[in-house]
Amino acid sequence: MRPRGFNPTRSMPVAPSNMQSRGTYQNAFGVSHLKWDENIRTLQKCRDTKVEFVGMGAVDGEIDYFDQKILDLLVEDGRMSITDISRAVGLSQTPCKLRMNRLIEEGYIEGFRAVLNPRKLGVDHVAYAEVKLSDTKEKALNEFNTAVKKIKEVEECHMIAGRFDYLLKVRTSDIRKYRQVLGEKISSLPHVASTSTSVAMESVKESGRSVSSR
Repeated sequence: MRPRGFNPTRSMPVAPSNMQSRGTYQNAFGVSHLKWDENIRTLQKCRDTKVEFVGMGAVDGEIDYFDQKILDLLVEDGRMSITDISRAVGLSQTPCKLRMNRLIEEGYIEGFRAVLNPRKLGVDHVAYAEVKLSDTKEKALNEFNTAVKKIKEVEECHMIAGRFDYLLKVRTSDIRKYRQVLGEKISSLPHVASTSTSVAMESVKESGRSVSSR
């Protein structure tokens, strides 16, 4: 038997009509003579504090479990709706929206972009060029960095600590196109002394995502 004043469809207890004017009632636990208005204010404050905490997420520039879950979902599908994200994360839509806005404002999310299918575009040939420079002083490195950014076929460029100086990920249509890019563009970059190439047989995962075989 439900106690008087219990309403399962609302988040706050409801005082019986004959008790509201007196400000006291007996709740489901048998505690009597509670001040209704004061009790409601306390419960409301606790609920608001909880909503604010869950909605804002971690503080001091850190991310928590829910933030990381949102980021993981967006990496897989940047077009996922707030409704789907909230369902997957286990939060309501408002806290999810607040968290997304904070992740964008604090720089965890730098942008949203289309993920293209290289096979359909005819550029699914991937090669990695190891580049050794003749000069590794700061001025030479800056000159190389500036020039390599202008080669559209170079998808990624990383300075390496090892037997060579840079590792380039180069995407072209086929091996002949790659040889052209290597000979006419990469080898002509400032201070390049030698290059060595490794060709990818198959791309299984790129940019944190599984690669489609279609």
